Amino acid sequence: MKRKIFQRHLLTGIKILLDGFIVYFAYHLSYLLRHNEILNSSELNFMEYFELFFIVLFIKLFSFLITGVYRHRRAFFSLDELKYVFNGIGVAFLITIFFIFFSKGFLFSRTVLLLWFTFTFISIFFFHFFFSRFEIFLYSKGFGVRNIAIIGFTETGKDIESKLRNYPSHGMHFIGYISLDGKKRKKTLGGLKDLSRLIKQYGISELMIADDRINDVDKIDIIHTAMKHGTHVIIASSLFELLASKISVTEIYGVPTLTISPSPIQGLNLALKRVMDITFSSLFLLIGSPFFLLLAIAIKINSKGPVLFSQLRVTKNGRIFKCWKFRSMVADAEKIKEDLKHLNEQTDGPTFKIKNDPRITIVGKFIRKFSIDEIPQFLNVFKGEMSIVGPRPPVPSEVEEYLPWHNERLSVKQGISGLWQVSGRSELSFDDMVKLDIFYVEHWSMWLDIKIILKTIPAILSSKGAY
Repeated sequence: MKRKIFQRHLLTGIKILLDGFIVYFAYHLSYLLRHNEILNSSELNFMEYFELFFIVLFIKLFSFLITGVYRHRRAFFSLDELKYVFNGIGVAFLITIFFIFFSKGFLFSRTVLLLWFTFTFISIFFFHFFFSRFEIFLYSKGFGVRNIAIIGFTETGKDIESKLRNYPSHGMHFIGYISLDGKKRKKTLGGLKDLSRLIKQYGISELMIADDRINDVDKIDIIHTAMKHGTHVIIASSLFELLASKISVTEIYGVPTLTISPSPIQGLNLALKRVMDITFSSLFLLIGSPFFLLLAIAIKINSKGPVLFSQLRVTKNGRIFKCWKFRSMVADAEKIKEDLKHLNEQTDGPTFKIKNDPRITIVGKFIRKFSIDEIPQFLNVFKGEMSIVGPRPPVPSEVEEYLPWHNERLSVKQGISGLWQVSGRSELSFDDMVKLDIFYVEHWSMWLDIKIILKTIPAILSSKGAY
């Protein structure tokens, strides 16, 4: 276990060292461009800047540490890296400005500072992206991988096991279960009473408690045993999965408490989201109008019937509205649906999906493959009936079959794209779709919307899971 920890620290050390070189090159390049050193007409000697370089480098490394750039995250490289790098560089930039302002001994060009900020941000972001690919390769070879065991042979535990096996890029290697009763089952390492021995024997770096039946006293014993061996403890609860609100740890007069906050999509956040919806939808409809006209002609030539298809859908708080699409099926598709119900492939929920739906036209196959049929919904967004990002709007008949916890996905405006569209699209089970929708509702931020929009583009182009 110690060897794996050293390997991870080694990777972080290499990243910090290479970041230092990148900062130097960005710093030097900024100087060359500002003072035309490339053209041999320098106004200031670089040594005057070099005196400040080590201070700037220290400030940058310090800001990266406090903003979490070097903190290991399990969702190993994502668009979040953009945010972390931007925050880190931004903090370094502000600290450097304050330092120069209060220090009278340095003559420093503001242009050099701005160029340095820009070059450093771009180069470090791309370096971290490619370095993460290198780390994933090393993880696939077993370098720096952390061993994880799950306490409790439950549905939650099995779901986590499946995700760990499907996403090796997280650098986590599942080694087995630890049972509560000591009974031997498939993939079971041993019982809870042998926890200390199992941690040593299997080099367990992370323990995940995935059984709600474990009482608080036993949980504390597990945590204390794990801490003695330097093992991290993760508590995965099915209760927290359903109540996916932002959970914060606070205390009241010394008593530790968990605070569950309501959805952040309200007040000023709701107004900002609406402004983004109006801006984005109006620009998209205006710029894309010539293409939409050509598409309308193709649909009309391909099959009889109207260009647009409207269907009653459910949005926020159960309100019914007309949801528009480019018609991708034959004109009487809804009438034929009853005869095709026995072919429904989404059997674990109320949604209706057939991979090779006979009602789809030739043009329809193309526009559905790349989600082009959804484009008229930007009209719904502009009118305020939908949002750019949010849970997909269900038909009323589906809502009638919802379980009580499913209804939370209807607490916000439904959207054109959402979390499950960029996480597997139609390949997910219905319950997994709802869980992702609820996670979105309870963890909304403007940055999350931007990430989903950016991830929607490659998801559409790959056409994976779309039908």
